[in-house]
Amino acid sequence: MKQLISRILLVVFLVNFSHAPRRLTAEPGQTLVLGLMPAVNIAPIIVAQAEGFFQQESLTVKIELFKNQMYRESALQAGTIDGTVSDLINAVNAVAQGFPLKVTSASEGVFGLVAAPRSKYPDASSWKSAPSGTKLKVGLLENSIIYYVTERMLEKRGIRTSIIELVSSPQLPARMEMLLAGRIDAACLPEPMISLVLRSGATLVADTESLPFTPGVILFTEKALQTKPLLLKAFYRGYNRGVASLAKNPDRFKPLILEKAEFPPTTKEFSLPVFAPARVTRLEEYRDVTDWMRSKGLLSFIPPYEKVVDGSYLP
Repeated sequence: MKQLISRILLVVFLVNFSHAPRRLTAEPGQTLVLGLMPAVNIAPIIVAQAEGFFQQESLTVKIELFKNQMYRESALQAGTIDGTVSDLINAVNAVAQGFPLKVTSASEGVFGLVAAPRSKYPDASSWKSAPSGTKLKVGLLENSIIYYVTERMLEKRGIRTSIIELVSSPQLPARMEMLLAGRIDAACLPEPMISLVLRSGATLVADTESLPFTPGVILFTEKALQTKPLLLKAFYRGYNRGVASLAKNPDRFKPLILEKAEFPPTTKEFSLPVFAPARVTRLEEYRDVTDWMRSKGLLSFIPPYEKVVDGSYLP
């Protein structure tokens, strides 16, 4: 009889245990490989890594820093990195061209439209009052996030986007050099490059702080989503803790970000966006970006939102 009771109690315990809510965690030692570019939008990842938040989630995050966007895209397609901090335009283009990936969250970044030193058009009011037909040479990357945010920043301030004479400049150093030498009238740059050129005499025309959103995203390959789902969930728990630490004292982490993101040594002061816990890219944001892409002739068809965005890995 005692043996029978013991068996019954054991079965009851196992049934109750199997139905108890459990937090799924990554297996110790598993690795997520991220390919990142030197910009302020990677700050929460740098902080989470340095503070041990990923390690506390039994997750190893390997960061590979790229200075060239094309090399990063090649690494993503070759599968040597699992994911990256990118933008919605790149993500939609990739999916439309048949490369399987998913946007797993939005990401904050800072972009600014800056005028060359001694420009006749140093601020938004001068751009707005420019005579009809005026064209200003603006250093941009055609069909990219910086082109999108430049047009949206101008529209927000009532400035006609036709004022732009696009000067294609894929490489940031070359764009900054042309701006400071006065070979172009303005350029759109990410932070910390904004702060660098402002200290060299450039002036701020507009920035993305006034926009309802910037289409920055974190994305992962389909292979990573299928083979490392628990790692992605662990990553976002660590990421959100990095966001919380930044919110408490952003200045404390600026030297760390400066070092780990390999910003230029002359970058001593730079602005950080107000980071929010990871959230899904909203449908209205997706539609705004894809409508813009279609208006530029970038898409023959728009992939469905659900084919590009998947927020199921967020806490």
